[in-house]
Amino acid sequence: MVTKRPRTPQEKKALSYAKDRRESFGQNDKASRRLVPKHKAEAHRKLRRVDKQALMDAETAAELLPLELQKPEWRKSPGTSLGDHVEERLEERALLDANPVANWPGRGRLHGLKYPERSETLAARTVEIFESVRQALKMKRGE
Repeated sequence: MVTKRPRTPQEKKALSYAKDRRESFGQNDKASRRLVPKHKAEAHRKLRRVDKQALMDAETAAELLPLELQKPEWRKSPGTSLGDHVEERLEERALLDANPVANWPGRGRLHGLKYPERSETLAARTVEIFESVRQALKMKRGE
């Protein structure tokens, strides 16, 4: 019987960075426990519904069952590797450290630095919304 040699901490960390995953699509990482089964069930429900309609009306069976509906359309996608995730976070941290602003905290500032064209548009829309709300309140008060 061949025994495995013990891995060094450096080897363990390299393996972890390569194989471990982090959710990267903007949701809470715990949400997938609930959402993966939900999406799978919805896809299968849709497929069963189409099958049932096809059985009821045999003439239109070919129309109701196109090739893309013969299989569930939802597929689970992997997250990013832990190494990529850590590297991205370090780049974001360096960007935030290089551009300090007193009254603009963390993630909002990061989004503004990464996507300046979006943040300007968002800021303009926010000002428009606040102005319209302010006008509506003045009209409601009779000013």
